[in-house]
Amino acid sequence: MKTNMSFAFRVAKRFLKSDKKQTALIILGIAIGISVQIFVGLLIDSLQISLVDSTVGNSAHITIQSNETLGVVEDPDEIVDDIEGIEDIKYITKNLQNISYIMNFSSSGTQILVKGFELEGANQIYNYYNDDFEGSKPTDTNEVIIGRDLAEKYQISIGDTLETKKTPNPILDSWEVEVAGIFDLGVASLNELWVITNNETYRDLYTPGDVANSIVIQVDKVFDADLVAQTVNTSISRDLGGLEIIDWKEQNESLLSGLQGQTISSVFIQAFVLISVVIAIASILAITVLQKSKQVGILKAMGTDDVKASRIFLYEGFLLGLGGTILGVSLGVLMLWAFGTFATDTNGNPIIDITLDFQFIGLSAVIAIVSSLLAGFIPARKSKKLNIIDIIREG
Repeated sequence: MKTNMSFAFRVAKRFLKSDKKQTALIILGIAIGISVQIFVGLLIDSLQISLVDSTVGNSAHITIQSNETLGVVEDPDEIVDDIEGIEDIKYITKNLQNISYIMNFSSSGTQILVKGFELEGANQIYNYYNDDFEGSKPTDTNEVIIGRDLAEKYQISIGDTLETKKTPNPILDSWEVEVAGIFDLGVASLNELWVITNNETYRDLYTPGDVANSIVIQVDKVFDADLVAQTVNTSISRDLGGLEIIDWKEQNESLLSGLQGQTISSVFIQAFVLISVVIAIASILAITVLQKSKQVGILKAMGTDDVKASRIFLYEGFLLGLGGTILGVSLGVLMLWAFGTFATDTNGNPIIDITLDFQFIGLSAVIAIVSSLLAGFIPARKSKKLNIIDIIREG
């Protein structure tokens, strides 16, 4: 068996070497098809990752909140204790927030949203202590950090004191907070609205006691947030009356529809490219059977049976697919590198952060090689039908 296989393999290589230009052209055609498949597939995957990251990357994936207007979550520590052991949960923290006003710049006040956090834990979700953060973290009572857009709009600097109130009503007392740092979340609306402080300061100013406006959760796999939300629901020991559990998918249905549409279009493109490659290989090898019919006839006359003769074209399909796949994967990765390097915005940042999914690349390569091998079955069957007598008669 091994001798039969090695014989067919050697003949297949000789056939391919007999017309090197044609072989190179076939391999290049396969490579272009595979490179387009990998480029389109990974480009759309990278785009989806970028869209999801920019939408929900630095935000809560699951939120536990009251379903009543101005309602709060009572005894939030009890809920946190129930769910913090769930394997798929990455970060969890309590969220306190209240609309307030800065009175330094107008009598009507500048509206802000004061958020009280366990600062280190919440930073794992919102990433306000990123590379663009300036100043220091709030440690003392009445210290806050503010967004870059708010700071630039009103020329607020680190160390400045802000007079704040719960409402602009002149009768109500105000209190002062000191700006310890300036953050940049990359979202203008949040940078202009959010004022962040620690839980101690928030409770002194607003709501004493063990309550929270919500409990926010981030999960390991963002697209499994709905499944984790179900696990969270069943893991909470107390009655959830008055509370609701919301995952980001419920709030971003239009985004999900767009991502699903992209995925479907990507699959169709890759499938058509793959079908084109298979048809091209099968067609070219079928022509090769006619071109090499005299040689195949001589081999049969010398004792080569139909099975051995058919294997020649199977090996040709495999070798063409292997060569085209290796070159195609290299071209695809090179195209992705070029796109990520040269397709930039006005600031020189990549339009899309390219993510190389080696599992996808490996799977695409295996499918391409197997498809090329299968494409060889058509000419292999055709070679079986070649009749030695007819070949000799036709010269």
